[in-house]
Amino acid sequence: MKGKKITYLFILLILSLVILSCDDIFHDAGKILESVRENNDFNSQRDPQKIIIGGYFKYNYNGVDHEALAVLDGNGEFIEGALDYTTYGIYGDGSGYWGIHDMELTADTLYVAGNFQGYASTSAYTSFDDKYKMLMRFNYDGASLSHDSLYIPANDPTLSSSIYSIQLLNDNSLVIGGDFYDSGGPWINRFTVLDSVGTVDGGLVLDSTVNDLFYIAEENILLVAGHFSSVNALPDFYQGFVVVNMTTDEIFPPGSFLLDSPDDPLIITEIFDIELSDNDGVIELFIGGQDYNAPSPPVGNTLWGVLRKYVFNGTQFVSDSAFNSRFHDVELSRDAESYSLYFDNVYTIATDSKGFIYLGGSFSGIKDINNNEHKGIMRITSNGMIDPTFNPEISDDMNTPQIYDIQIQANGKILVAGQFYDGRANGILRLTADGNIDESFHRYALPSDPMINTPAVYSIIIEEEPEE
Repeated sequence: MKGKKITYLFILLILSLVILSCDDIFHDAGKILESVRENNDFNSQRDPQKIIIGGYFKYNYNGVDHEALAVLDGNGEFIEGALDYTTYGIYGDGSGYWGIHDMELTADTLYVAGNFQGYASTSAYTSFDDKYKMLMRFNYDGASLSHDSLYIPANDPTLSSSIYSIQLLNDNSLVIGGDFYDSGGPWINRFTVLDSVGTVDGGLVLDSTVNDLFYIAEENILLVAGHFSSVNALPDFYQGFVVVNMTTDEIFPPGSFLLDSPDDPLIITEIFDIELSDNDGVIELFIGGQDYNAPSPPVGNTLWGVLRKYVFNGTQFVSDSAFNSRFHDVELSRDAESYSLYFDNVYTIATDSKGFIYLGGSFSGIKDINNNEHKGIMRITSNGMIDPTFNPEISDDMNTPQIYDIQIQANGKILVAGQFYDGRANGILRLTADGNIDESFHRYALPSDPMINTPAVYSIIIEEEPEE
């Protein structure tokens, strides 16, 4: 990306005209549907071939330390030799949280990104190379991963904070988004494009964090979400959301992409996740995050989880006014026969082939129509109602789970990752389609470590078994 220059005269023109159509963004709605269907293929009856997990953890398996990255088989067992520990080591210096927040897998590479300090060259982790700070690439031969020392991201070793989301594009360039602020360095603040060898190839200057990148490959369109309010120093009509055409470098504000009711505008203080789904031929968009605007009258916590639903009409995503997205709103929730005592974040969204929406985040006290409490994860129907038949107990009564990633396997089983403990396991577990704990999946009790107060898994990649 070349980093398009936009004058303030042009901005005034945009503000006076207000773009109301997506015609300049999307050229073929069928391509979007094709892309979504490829991502939501639920046909297999088997468990995955491999499950790659990244996060903030350290534990020993058969005498080998696993830090921040591990490869499991379809039943959750470690795969011997899947990581080459003669060339691999994620290093954290113990000064704060570190780990892997996001990953991208191709046929022959794995990218991992987060807030780790660099690459450790010895198993004792006594030294590290900060050229690989926050971003590393691994070679992948289908069986094992080994560090690609030739991929050196053009970052500043003094850089602090984190990469939260990465996205590989059609031309093999990599977009990184997060909370990094590289004063005078090569990376562009919070949104940078790197070419296939790690050299900076453009970006956007955002005034705050990028949490999620969602790529529509057929149109080469990138949806960018987070906590920012301006892009390239432009006025603040980019409230946590911007659409980028990666072919032309054009940027579009939310109003050109999302059509909200005038009585119900999109106001989310921070967006954590975006999900596109195919619901029986209808393209749906879900946006999840948090809002600091308390309901009226205020109750309990003033930080509120938000989920919005949009339906694609061929040119725009139109807000679904029938979708009950405010589980915290006391008056609305009475009508919907659900309410919340503590619902502060939606961190992750997943959808399945039956039209269900799965929410993971930081919440407890959410009650369904039967007055049952839901903690950390819940399943929502197409109209926004909490499904009372799906209520897994993934944390003991003393802890509110933090769910950071939910992935639906091709056979309908549900992988759940986060920061939780249920008396037997923490970090990752698997549910059956009806919400019961899948006892066939190995469950680990990740130990505490002087460097790691509470272990967590932030990201999951599923490598499905090839169909016969």
